Amino acid sequence: EDTTSQKAILGSPMSTSLDLGGGLMPSAQLESLLSQMVQGDPEQIRQAEEALTPALSTPAFMLDLLTRLTQSQAAHVRQLAAVLLRRRIGSHWRKLGAANTNRIKATLLQVLATEPEGAVVRSVAALCASAARHAMSKGGWPELLSCVLEGSRSPTTAHRLVAMTLIASLLESDEVTEHLRPHFVLLKDLLAAALQDAQLDVARGALKALSAWTPSLGTEQDAASLLRPLVPLVLGLGARALGESDSLGDDETITLVCSLMDDLLEQDGAVQPAQVSPIADYALAAAASTSLELEPRRAALHLCACLVGTRRRAVVKQKLLPAMLARLFEVGSSGGIGAPDDDDDDESKVYKMAAQVFETVAELVPSKHVMPLLLELVATHAPSPDPARRRAVLLILAVTAAGCAEAFAKELPRLMPVVYAGCEAPEPQVREAACLAIGLFAQSLHPEILEHYERVLPHLFEVLADARGEVQGRACYAIEAFCEHLGSDIQPFLAPLLERLTTLLQHTAERPTQERCVSAIAAVAVGAKKAFADYFDPVYALMRHLLGQTASEMLPLRARAMECVGLMCLAVGRDRCSHVLQEVVHVAMAGLPLDAPELREYTFGFFGQVAELLGEEAAPLVPPLLPFLVKAVEQEEVTEFSEHEQARILAKLGPDPDGDGDELLDDDDDDDD
Repeated sequence: EDTTSQKAILGSPMSTSLDLGGGLMPSAQLESLLSQMVQGDPEQIRQAEEALTPALSTPAFMLDLLTRLTQSQAAHVRQLAAVLLRRRIGSHWRKLGAANTNRIKATLLQVLATEPEGAVVRSVAALCASAARHAMSKGGWPELLSCVLEGSRSPTTAHRLVAMTLIASLLESDEVTEHLRPHFVLLKDLLAAALQDAQLDVARGALKALSAWTPSLGTEQDAASLLRPLVPLVLGLGARALGESDSLGDDETITLVCSLMDDLLEQDGAVQPAQVSPIADYALAAAASTSLELEPRRAALHLCACLVGTRRRAVVKQKLLPAMLARLFEVGSSGGIGAPDDDDDDESKVYKMAAQVFETVAELVPSKHVMPLLLELVATHAPSPDPARRRAVLLILAVTAAGCAEAFAKELPRLMPVVYAGCEAPEPQVREAACLAIGLFAQSLHPEILEHYERVLPHLFEVLADARGEVQGRACYAIEAFCEHLGSDIQPFLAPLLERLTTLLQHTAERPTQERCVSAIAAVAVGAKKAFADYFDPVYALMRHLLGQTASEMLPLRARAMECVGLMCLAVGRDRCSHVLQEVVHVAMAGLPLDAPELREYTFGFFGQVAELLGEEAAPLVPPLLPFLVKAVEQEEVTEFSEHEQARILAKLGPDPDGDGDELLDDDDDDDD
């Protein structure tokens, strides 16, 4: 390749007198309008848009914008000119003619070589990618590749960084990437060198370019030949960034490395089984680094989960799981327990994210590999004087119960004393974790968990008296989950349960706690069935007050009360609740026109319960109800249920008669790596 002219471009300063023609709009006017678009008030922006919109539909105006890109002294004007060019140049490319497009291409490369502002460089690189989609389909743009090669090999850091920025922009376009396919090996070598660049900014640019390239390498052959050799270099850069905790942009580099490794793990052939252990080591080291901000630690923990999800057999066969869970536990219990009101600080978020990785492990790895390790963690850390470790034990037990349900059910006599001790702990965060464990045990481990009701319920009574709203709310959640399946065994506890719940409902001022309290009362009614009849009227009096609330902030609580009354009526039967049905139906109908999606959702559920209660006698309710149902079905925005809500709904529907279980959980010895 003849790179003489390109070397001249890279070495020459940008001309401030370059005039590319066009002439559709005077330069001073265009400069003013572009400046108004960025820095003006709303009225000035509107006026500038009105003036620019007709001009943008004219090919000659592209040259006016290009002149502003090369001549303006204001970086924000140069950047906006590049952005507007990128958005419109594709529709005008053919109309501009070969002479003008060649001038545009040459000018863009010159700007890339001399522009001092990074934000403008990135916008111009994106503009080059847009232009390349058209230029490469019409005979190519060899000078562009020359610019990339020369820039990547330049001794000047700024030139190497521009080259990486340009590569990343080019590879974000599928069309351009396909045109570059004959140069993929060269591109791989170029990125390999850049990943080892002494300047972290350049190496980080290579990461971004590789992230843009990875989705295009969909075949296993491409991934093995082009991506696999780069994995050690990516990990090496990540380790270097992790060791330079004081370096500018260190957190960004680590986040990029973890995100890129996620993508590589998803690509067949990109990661060898032998590379799984180094990836795990790196992810765990980054997750454990308290000197990092939240985002890189979040990315590292996500990488741990991705590693288990995509390479679970390699993780098991290479015996990585014991060390992985031990180190994850340290991540989840480090940083202390914090003050009761500090649940939103970074360390609190990290311990919750670490628990989510445990949940992924329990769901995807056969329990025979997981359960012994969990029991070892419990035995080691449950007696600890450190409340953070005791909380971590309870949280991990809570989130892994569903994935290892059969093994957990057998170990309940051994695990429940740990939970009881958590309920009695002096620290509210530990008590809250214990209640969460009881609630999730109740969802996943019944009927076995119900055998422990004589000790579970008294402990929940004690936690319900806690002074902290979060703990009270979590206790209500545990009662709701536990009592829903308890049946007749709940009867000896009905009076104290309802006394505590109704007292809490009347005296707490925290709305989330009130909502959970109402849901707990509903679950008690479902569990007690006919035995709830003696308590129906006083409880309905409380719910009646909530059903009369119209303030917007009270409507979610009204929705819970709507659900509660419907379940109470089903529990005691039609004869016992007939004296309130007409009033409740009237209130339910009155709530449907309100702009409250959650209230409508629970109200529809209530009418389903009424239909179940009344049978054919509910027919008169259909005509006034039907328009609201049709409107809900036709709406474009729908309610998306969380995984927890989906599990709850599926549990109510019962087991799938045709289901054969999750094949992913089958314990076979085939290695799919």
